[in-house]
Amino acid sequence: RRGQRLLPESERHDRVRPRTRLVGKRSSRERELGADFSADRITPDWKATFGAEIEHSIEEFDLDEEEPVHAERRERDFQWLVVNGLGEHWSIGATGDVESSTFDNIKLSISAMPAIEFNVFPYSSYTRRQLRLMYGAGVESNRYYETTLFGEDEETLPRHEVSLAYEQREPWGSLQARTEWSQYLHDL
Repeated sequence: RRGQRLLPESERHDRVRPRTRLVGKRSSRERELGADFSADRITPDWKATFGAEIEHSIEEFDLDEEEPVHAERRERDFQWLVVNGLGEHWSIGATGDVESSTFDNIKLSISAMPAIEFNVFPYSSYTRRQLRLMYGAGVESNRYYETTLFGEDEETLPRHEVSLAYEQREPWGSLQARTEWSQYLHDL
């Protein structure tokens, strides 16, 4: 397609980072298994990023009871962002995620929102470094495992978010940092 060129193989960014952790203590025992995956596809006109994370942990505590206390936690998350470039620094598109968390009482959460993004560094250097500020506003639909304190089993709420992300990849290694703030808009 005119205006779109694929980045050389050396500049494409795909990674798989599995991780596991087993911990044992005298009064408690924890087993944790997790994996995450992320993939980016960048052209001069489009940027698509996808990420998934799965975590499962089991903890047992010996509280001098007949049976140890057993706690199990399951987390699943899939995030996506697809934006169209408006030059070397700005882009506009959509973002969202699908998640489930026993810890957060979320059986299923789906969110989607239009978004605008500004990258301090030009998108042509995206695979090497980026400092991105993104704003989005949309809806989040939640179904809960148990009725919430507010008496809800499911609800759809308007929400907005701002995120700031920094990534740098060099021959010596990589550096990543991200912060995000979001707020439901139904109470304003």
